[in-house]
Amino acid sequence: MAAAGLAAVLTANPGLFTLIRWLGAGFLAWLGIRALAGARTAGDGAGDRSASLPGSGAFQTGLINMLHPGQVVFYTSVLPQFIDPARDTASQAVVLGAVFVGIVLVWFATYAALLSRLPIWGLVGTARQLSRLTGIALLGLAASLVLRR
Repeated sequence: MAAAGLAAVLTANPGLFTLIRWLGAGFLAWLGIRALAGARTAGDGAGDRSASLPGSGAFQTGLINMLHPGQVVFYTSVLPQFIDPARDTASQAVVLGAVFVGIVLVWFATYAALLSRLPIWGLVGTARQLSRLTGIALLGLAASLVLRR
């Protein structure tokens, strides 16, 4: 629904693309700054409810996070950067959405499978490094969106 609505809006008013791009860059920068700030406390257990949950509780937490409205905000702020307004925007948005969902599913399934096999000790440093890397990547993506014409 988000893809169809966004495609309709972009088709009706291509000038909104620039606004969406700037809003998307701002959102990515905010996420990057939060990830860098979170790197200081990553792995210390503060605010991490899922670390002490049994399997079904962790699954519920993941499902709630997946259905969070922030996912829609992320989708509608990032994926329009890759839509060519000269072609059918609705079909491009649907294909990009499907690719995005596929990438996310593969990434998190791999991430969960690998981390579930590692001992818990030593993950504090790894969590901090992953948060730093994520923050830097998000800030870089935001900068590339701002600098793009």
